[in-house]
Amino acid sequence: IFDESERLSRLINNVLKLSNLSRNQEVVEPEFVGVGFLKDLIQLKVSTLITKNNFKLNFIIDDEVLETKLLYVDLDAFVQIVINLIDNSVKFYNAAKIDDPQRQLIDIMFAHDKNTNKKLKFSIRDYGPGISKSQHEKIFELFYRCGNEMTRTTSGTGIGLSLVHQLVIAQGGTIIVTRQQPGVSFELTFSAQ
Repeated sequence: IFDESERLSRLINNVLKLSNLSRNQEVVEPEFVGVGFLKDLIQLKVSTLITKNNFKLNFIIDDEVLETKLLYVDLDAFVQIVINLIDNSVKFYNAAKIDDPQRQLIDIMFAHDKNTNKKLKFSIRDYGPGISKSQHEKIFELFYRCGNEMTRTTSGTGIGLSLVHQLVIAQGGTIIVTRQQPGVSFELTFSAQ
């Protein structure tokens, strides 16, 4: 009952936030936040989900980025993005019934943007079932869900990734999804200093 009430609460919040974003009523207030603080915040916000599902987080961050870089994000929006992406990684891994503990891993990386010093890349990569080329084209569409309605084993509404996309754009960032072997990677770019 507790898990379902939490899921329903997240769903309601996602719908409200997405509705406000689509009507330009959602105001995000980005500020420069230290990468070290964001790393600790990610661990705090997803630790229960990660532990409960026997996953591990693997942070990949250069010391210089960790100690000196500031990312220009709205904290609430950033947390929402991280929770949605990590929740999807765990959910689709479990639904695929992959029996390989070494793949129960999520890489989280903060890295310099090679093109400019005024941006920072943030990525979340999993080692789950990945996505097909046809899914790749539609993944950020509102209400799009992978698979067939009759055979689907994962719960969801198709709102999460659309919300992630809108929140990234609202903060002046960009997001791309890349198919990996195995898994999938979401690479976000935000302003930084």
